Amino acid sequence: MGTSSIRSRCMTCLAARPTVCVLLALSVAGTAFAEGYSGAPPIELPAGKTFKTKQTNHFVIWYDTPYDALRPLVNRVEGTYLAVVRVGRVFGFPMDEPKEPLFVVLAADHADFVALAKRVHVDGNAAAGFYDPGANVSIFGDILTSPSLEPLTREIDRLSKRLKQARRGKQGAGVRERVRAWSSELGRLNVQRDAIVKRFNRVVIQHEAAHHILFNLGVHRRGADNPIWVVEGLAMQFEVPQTSIRGRIRAINQLRLGDLRKAAGLPPAARELSDDAYRAAFAPNGLIPLSALISGNPLAGASAGRTTTVYAESWGLVYYLARTQEAALGEYLRALAARGVGANVAPAEELTQFAKAFGAPDEAFQRRWLEYMAQLRFKPEG
Repeated sequence: MGTSSIRSRCMTCLAARPTVCVLLALSVAGTAFAEGYSGAPPIELPAGKTFKTKQTNHFVIWYDTPYDALRPLVNRVEGTYLAVVRVGRVFGFPMDEPKEPLFVVLAADHADFVALAKRVHVDGNAAAGFYDPGANVSIFGDILTSPSLEPLTREIDRLSKRLKQARRGKQGAGVRERVRAWSSELGRLNVQRDAIVKRFNRVVIQHEAAHHILFNLGVHRRGADNPIWVVEGLAMQFEVPQTSIRGRIRAINQLRLGDLRKAAGLPPAARELSDDAYRAAFAPNGLIPLSALISGNPLAGASAGRTTTVYAESWGLVYYLARTQEAALGEYLRALAARGVGANVAPAEELTQFAKAFGAPDEAFQRRWLEYMAQLRFKPEG
């Protein structure tokens, strides 16, 4: 495997930042399910559980969650499909529909999700979902059963029980005051949990769905050497709604822009890049030089903080090229898609191919890129 390659499963962590990528196919086994699609699931599902199927326009989803947990997933994956198709056609891909539906698994029990992830060497306790090109399936856990939400859910349950008990008793002035306080706190906690769930549905599901679609509609080739920055950077464009009916990438991913600005040491309101600020941005523990991002495997052995920077820069580089060299980016993506399965691409060759498409990623290019990033209007997410 080349150092810049990704023949991989992409994983998205609970903090809504993808981390590692490897490739390993999952075993296939049949199971019984109650309705819908009659074929076998793409992986062996947890024993003793009843999984139903939901067939949409482009996906078959195996799920054992309540329907309320399934509904946002359906909306997200189908919406992402349409957005990816529009963007892919702008880049010159035919985007023909796959011959078979795309397969998704949604597990209600966090322990089941962890077990599914473990079979392919993914830490399910640090992940909320992943796409595995080997088995060609996306797997998600129900965010409401995730350990990351356990403390919040326990506090919501505790307050709910306390309120119920208080309302059944005598309603003196002191009790009414406590009920008002508890009701206010319960409302705040529910809003907080809803925001976490919404971010999961938007960032994690749409990111992994984008991978799944891009690998099945010909933009990426499964089993080929795909540069990490391209695969992740392109998927992150769909973490936010790309609503242009003409298929242009326009929407700014504020989460990733914020991560990039933080890594570069840019104040939230800064819109210009001085010489000193540019040098500081690429100091140790700052941004990764673009030549290293393009030619190497920047995720190998990376810490959580460094991984966040890699993804932010990957998003930023794809966004910059889509806005400033759209035709060249399309030609470059088509050249990557033509790579042979199993062939390794050396780091020097990655740099050469990039330079042929966009110009050498030297300091002048790097400066123009970061200046462009600095000028984007940053609106921190609440």
